[in-house]
Amino acid sequence: MKKSISAFLALIILFVLSGCLGKRQTIAPENSEKKTIWISLFSGGFGTGWMDEVLKDYNATQEKFFFKRVDDNKLSTKDITIRVESGVNNATLFFADSSDIDELIYGDYLLNLNDIYETKENGKTLKERIWDYDLFKEAYSDNKGNLYAVPFTQGVCGVIYDHDLFTQLNLFLKDSTTSNGLTKGMDGIEGTYDDGLPKTMSEFDQLIQTLNRASVIPFIYSDLYANDMLEPICDIVWGMYDGKTNYTNTLLFDGDYTDPETGTVTHLTPETGYKVYTDRLAKGKYKAVDFLNTYLVNTGYICKGIDGYSHTDTQGKYVLSHNENPIAMIFDGSWWENEAKPYFAVDVKRNGEEYAYGKRDFRIMPIPAYDGHSSESNQKFYLPTNSNGSIFAVKTKDEEVNQAMKDFIKYFTTSEVLARFSMYNSTMLPYDYEMSEEQINKMTKFGQNYYEIIHSNNVEIIRPDLLYSLSPLYLATEAPERFYVTVSGNKYTRFYGALKENGYKSLIDALPKVYSETTWRNMYNSVKDYYVNGTGNS
Repeated sequence: MKKSISAFLALIILFVLSGCLGKRQTIAPENSEKKTIWISLFSGGFGTGWMDEVLKDYNATQEKFFFKRVDDNKLSTKDITIRVESGVNNATLFFADSSDIDELIYGDYLLNLNDIYETKENGKTLKERIWDYDLFKEAYSDNKGNLYAVPFTQGVCGVIYDHDLFTQLNLFLKDSTTSNGLTKGMDGIEGTYDDGLPKTMSEFDQLIQTLNRASVIPFIYSDLYANDMLEPICDIVWGMYDGKTNYTNTLLFDGDYTDPETGTVTHLTPETGYKVYTDRLAKGKYKAVDFLNTYLVNTGYICKGIDGYSHTDTQGKYVLSHNENPIAMIFDGSWWENEAKPYFAVDVKRNGEEYAYGKRDFRIMPIPAYDGHSSESNQKFYLPTNSNGSIFAVKTKDEEVNQAMKDFIKYFTTSEVLARFSMYNSTMLPYDYEMSEEQINKMTKFGQNYYEIIHSNNVEIIRPDLLYSLSPLYLATEAPERFYVTVSGNKYTRFYGALKENGYKSLIDALPKVYSETTWRNMYNSVKDYYVNGTGNS
């Protein structure tokens, strides 16, 4: 499924990158007799400090090689692919923020990692320790089943709330029959992460109204990146209402869709995927628009004066809001607290150490399912990822270097290193790994809450970007995206912009018209060879 870059474009890229990169970094290792292996790390909200600590310890054990991180740490997999194909890359081992590496796989640039997947820890192979292994396998394998990457970060997103503020305002729902005096929450289990929190949309709405009456701003999100920050919210509402099976099948346009309201079953195939639109399937999408319209777009529930705010601006406003007008909830990802460290430092200067990073209690707020939801979502809470990172290595002509890179990847997947990452960043990676009580306590209160949630049997992780890798339809020139819509002749990549500019009714009316039968069949025909025999010219 390799999409090749034209020779002309590659020459331009080569010229530009040569000028931008200059010579490879030549920082001498501690032992200059060792051969340097360069690592490109996408840091994002998790920073680079954790990697520097890991490298310091790992390098101390190496006799022949010295692993060094390059300075550029915000490369997308598209950037990496262009550099590798052009031969102007300044690293060979990559920790990337996404898993769209088909072009590198089918260009035969990457090291085969099959043997790493068979390594065992505590009696389990690596493939048995990776969450949602089948999805990652599809993203990382060629048509012969060879694997070329392992998972890195998982960008779980959702609603984060200020637990201290909720406690101060006595917002938790009460139940005199439980030991802690709080309701059991959505999961129906006493003593878990959702005690006292809304389990129905009616209770959720009451909470918002209570906040409003208390002169507390219910929500804040990044105005500059609203499309990205609110997309996962749409996935939560959609997944909760339709259920994971329906959600998955409509993203793949393959399998049965069972209407949660009527029980009517519609069988979908990639060739008839237009029915998702023309037949108004994926009812959860409509509920997602309803949620945006009711609470988040053109409402009085959002912090005012944030026009042009970036994600970090928004985090700062949220962290410091208790000094002025408190904000109850922020839409962000599991990395948010680590990314907001500078603002906690500001708060310490204003108010003392009790406001330092990790001292305050922030937690993840479950969004309940709308009435009439799929029975598959009963007592479940859905969390989506907006990215699933990957780790891969570009082949070199030196087999010792190739093996050394594979050894480092193997080292990263050990419970020891995965736990170190979690302690440093207060987040979880998509693996089964043991953490002691002492290690868990080294995470922030938000990290501890996330740890509990991510290990709950009542929580479903949905990974839309990995699902995309399963369907050749997403290779089409006009590939279907789950939140694309055209309203009044204007194309929107996300519901947020369409709703903000056109209103609720116009967006709802436009959803069934995103793809006609004719348009869809033309798109399907352009990639049908992939469905027939796994080949094609995309």
